[in-house]
Amino acid sequence: MNNLPQWVQILQALLTPVIALAVGFIAYRQWRTAHSRLVLDLFEKRLAVYERTRRAVSVVNTHGKASPDAEADLLAAMNSAEFLFGKDVRDYLQKLWERFVRLGAASAMIEGTEGEERKRQIELRSRFALEISRFYYEGSDIFSPYMRMEHRLRGPVKNPRQRPRASKRIDARQTPPHDR
Repeated sequence: MNNLPQWVQILQALLTPVIALAVGFIAYRQWRTAHSRLVLDLFEKRLAVYERTRRAVSVVNTHGKASPDAEADLLAAMNSAEFLFGKDVRDYLQKLWERFVRLGAASAMIEGTEGEERKRQIELRSRFALEISRFYYEGSDIFSPYMRMEHRLRGPVKNPRQRPRASKRIDARQTPPHDR
């Protein structure tokens, strides 16, 4: 039927699987590249939030009070952090914002008071500025789990070494009395 030598027929038969393997390998590499790009983009967005927060805190450390630009930077960082970080970072930024507000209130109160009340407001402003400056010690610990670029790839195949999770069994003794 076919006048081609046998070795040519074998090569023809092997050509399709070889091409399929090559296409599969290229698709896998493109998927890895896209994932790496996604990780890098996420890192850059998170780093921008951290840098805005750090810039706002540095204004307080430099001038002893928060400028409108510093407050705007912190608010922008809080808004950007909404979907980029976990609850721990969002809660920390909220507390930092509250400290900024208290610092601003204490700074405003200093202008209109005298005597002991002024002294008390100056002490309050110093305390809030010190609390804000703790960002340099606390901030890196809170942000650092999100700033790693070593995210694992989750491919279509499960890791065979991963232990299966124990299923939660429901026992009649654990159900509330009104559900029995």
